[in-house]
Amino acid sequence: MADHSKDLVALASGFRIGNARTRKAELLLLRDFLLGLLGTEEDIAMSQRVGRLVIAGGVHAADAELPSCLGGRPKRPRLPVSEKARRSFAAAAADEADLFLGPLACHLRLCIMSGEGDCGVSTRLPQLAPPFAIFPRCRRTGNLELWANPHCHVEGDLQVVGHAGQPLQLALRNASEPATALDTLVACWHRRHLAPRWPEFLVDKERLQAFRESCGSGLSDPFAIPAAPQACGRAVLFAGNCGEATWERVSGPGVEGANEEAAVICIPDFTEEPSLLLLNVQDLTIKPVRFRVA
Repeated sequence: MADHSKDLVALASGFRIGNARTRKAELLLLRDFLLGLLGTEEDIAMSQRVGRLVIAGGVHAADAELPSCLGGRPKRPRLPVSEKARRSFAAAAADEADLFLGPLACHLRLCIMSGEGDCGVSTRLPQLAPPFAIFPRCRRTGNLELWANPHCHVEGDLQVVGHAGQPLQLALRNASEPATALDTLVACWHRRHLAPRWPEFLVDKERLQAFRESCGSGLSDPFAIPAAPQACGRAVLFAGNCGEATWERVSGPGVEGANEEAAVICIPDFTEEPSLLLLNVQDLTIKPVRFRVA
């Protein structure tokens, strides 16, 4: 990052904004923390080092659930949800998310990845980036980045690779032996592939072509972890919407043969574990920040 005083990146996922599952109180605590309005002097000093918030999918509530404006607990609809009701739900969830995230976009760089249930994107992988049109307040700040799912970019000497969690969840369901999300993600790193168990029939062929064109990727497989430039000796691999926050430092020979060090991170679904992970881009250390309402 250009500003070395902003050496922390905040990682989160699964906000599910727009329905009764939304952890509204905890989300407000998260926002106040990142804005430097919450915590001890040490907490405030730490928040001032955060230059970017990455939301790894799940920013919007899935349209199968009731929006929060209707109140009460989520219910199973007796009749199929009409297309009109579905669009109305999506519009309300998108507006609520944009309203919540707007102050954060004024304060730091906001990176939103498409994910399961998010508005304006396909339900099948690979998913294009969410449309800017559903984040008008955030877009006006000039601090908004929208990421496809999966995502890969190089920043300085750091390669950043990640997805919103769907391939990892499928791999865990289909595993021949019990495995943790972190162990599975580490195995993906060593195999240089994000979705070794993702069936071909679940890949949308038209979306795949559009994904390649929008991302400028020449890769035939969007789930392959590309070889990093020789200048990159460090990497971050993340998966969003996991059951709990876990991470591990790994190292080994990269694609080009040079030694490579990586931080492999499972970002928790905020509705299950309301927490934020702070990644130090200088040394790849992780610090969790958990939010609890008494």
